[in-house]
Amino acid sequence: MRRTQKIFRNRLKTPAVFLVCIFVIDYSVSETRLYGGTGQNPVYLGCFGELCDSSHPSSICNVGGRYGSQASDLSIWNTDSFYGNAYRQTSLWNKGSAGLVMTDSSRMFLGRLKVKHSTPANTLSEILGKFYSESNKNLLQTQLKFCDSLMSR
Repeated sequence: MRRTQKIFRNRLKTPAVFLVCIFVIDYSVSETRLYGGTGQNPVYLGCFGELCDSSHPSSICNVGGRYGSQASDLSIWNTDSFYGNAYRQTSLWNKGSAGLVMTDSSRMFLGRLKVKHSTPANTLSEILGKFYSESNKNLLQTQLKFCDSLMSR
């Protein structure tokens, strides 16, 4: 009887580990966080994704929120902010910028978001760059297109 229980338990471990991995991967992708700045104290610039939709207070798609408003100093959509002004090195819209750091909710590095490069760093950068060009560098139009595309995923 003990041998049968041991075999049964071992066979269940593989599918259970597989299911846990799928859950963790799916959960981490459902919220992407943006950080600017350099060094040990990155600046939180909001989030986007399934768990951070346009009604979330920290969403970059929430036009009335701290990170989605065109009037906020922490918004990538504010042309006068450190992270929205195309002439600042800290802005993802600047060609010479390293871009913004993207992480999942557990701060696992997902890449950099930057748009003005000949070879985009990732799919999100490519999509955002396309909308930025199509909108004639108008950040409100870019924001609306980008956030609409996130909702349709």
